[in-house]
Amino acid sequence: MDHLLRSYKILRLKPGASLAEVRQAHRDAAWLWHPDRFPREPYIQEKARARMREINAAYQSLKTHLLEKATGPLEVAAPSADAALSGTGPGSTAGSILPLIRTGQIWFREHAGILALGLALATGLFLSPLIYNYLTSPSQPAATTAQEAASVPPASGAIQGGKPAPPAAAPQNGAKAGSPARPTLPTPKGHFTLGSSQYEVWAVQGPPQHILHNTWKYGLSTVTFKNRRVVSYLNISRNLRVRLAPGVPAAAGRGPVHFTVGSSKDRVLAVQGTPTGVVGNTWKYGESEVKFRGDRVVAYANTGHNLEVRAPSRPRTARKASRKYFTLGSSKRRVLAVQGYPTYVWGNTWWYGYSQIIFYGDRVIGFADVSRNLKARMI
Repeated sequence: MDHLLRSYKILRLKPGASLAEVRQAHRDAAWLWHPDRFPREPYIQEKARARMREINAAYQSLKTHLLEKATGPLEVAAPSADAALSGTGPGSTAGSILPLIRTGQIWFREHAGILALGLALATGLFLSPLIYNYLTSPSQPAATTAQEAASVPPASGAIQGGKPAPPAAAPQNGAKAGSPARPTLPTPKGHFTLGSSQYEVWAVQGPPQHILHNTWKYGLSTVTFKNRRVVSYLNISRNLRVRLAPGVPAAAGRGPVHFTVGSSKDRVLAVQGTPTGVVGNTWKYGESEVKFRGDRVVAYANTGHNLEVRAPSRPRTARKASRKYFTLGSSKRRVLAVQGYPTYVWGNTWWYGYSQIIFYGDRVIGFADVSRNLKARMI
């Protein structure tokens, strides 16, 4: 007991201190008496080494005492005569293993947090490729008409055998009331479009990998339905066989080469082709967007520089002097003659890079030359 009191005194602790307090006191004392702090004073450095030996011995003594107090000492039964003769007593090799086991137990208690963190990191590194491959895997091949017609599927979004079941179809014409309905499957066309039914999407894309409410997921791509008809989609993984075509196809070699604010959806389709995503009144072409109100373009954002878009054409008869700058009160035609086509149009605001010009009706009422690219004067 006296050696424990002396150990508490060396670490400047009172009897009854916790293991955490003992560890903190050991760190403080080791920092204070570390020999490397006295490289130019050999006499003091020698005394520091002796002091460190006392500090380490006191720390080991108190740590062992507190751990045994918390878990109980290891009890070793007295060896029998047979054990003494067979070499398994305290003086044998097996007796010398017990301190190693005790040391291992203490080490695992002290490093349990680090071991748990390492195990969690290793598990994350192992599972991350599996999760990525699962999310980015291509959609399954479309089921044939014969395979889908082999059984009558339940309602939309149901699950059969752990897999999503195809949506239920309406009964055939002439079916009697109360008789079991037989699904009528559409003939696959190789693609689907806005307004296609769930069965048409199923026939083209195959069963979805996930179903969440009215949204089907194929990898990272999504198809959203309303009343079992396609209303929007996002072809993020480029694996959706979707196509939007103008109502009146353009004549060969005579199609429009650009669209502008006020153009119809058919003209945008004729110029840009099928969008990569449709969400509400917004069509997405990669990073660029075209916004509609009804059937007409009201705004666009040529962020990806892939839109063949033009503002109203420049005036053909414009003086050279008028093309040098614009000012407050200038018309949109004057701005177009000076600045060219905007990269982004939203409402009454035209954007040129980060710079913007604000109109009221057809006249400039304000501008902000953030990108230093506006040819404007305050006159």
